[in-house]
Amino acid sequence: SAPPGTYRTAIGVRDSVSRRIGIYEWPLTIWDYSTDAINLSDIKLSLSVSPEVEDGPFVRHGNKITPNPSRLFQRAQPVFFYYEVYNLRKNESGRTAYRTDLEITMKEKKMNIIWRILSGFGMLVRNSDKENQTVLISYDGEGTRSDEYLFTSLDTGDSPAGDYTVTLTITDLSSGQTI
Repeated sequence: SAPPGTYRTAIGVRDSVSRRIGIYEWPLTIWDYSTDAINLSDIKLSLSVSPEVEDGPFVRHGNKITPNPSRLFQRAQPVFFYYEVYNLRKNESGRTAYRTDLEITMKEKKMNIIWRILSGFGMLVRNSDKENQTVLISYDGEGTRSDEYLFTSLDTGDSPAGDYTVTLTITDLSSGQTI
């Protein structure tokens, strides 16, 4: 339990053979969820999400979330996203309405200078329409709770291997707020 703010986190690992120590550091932001504005939890990237009646370390709001800390998936393996939306505004009839936009873009591969020159020349010769495509999935939801516990999955079977950026945007259709 910590107050909202940005913190410095680190993990240190010692190799038992060489006795060398490796340290990985990164900033950690703890959001202020006490406001009335729409808010979004961290997105839990997982191998599966399924209903679960018993409590456990990977169960949230009746859903068992099988973690994937490596964030690596096989080509034909579905990619699951679990997330929670807070502070949705209810309309006059006590219902919430929201839109979810999920955007997936393949990251550009980092190349050395020679490869960049050669691939740039190749782009002049061939059609590059299939490179860096973006897929946008949009769907509407509604409910009776101001906090929703949601998940979705993506079929990656036709996607080329590589690194992807996923952007999740939630719009509260009652208040017009977006996160």
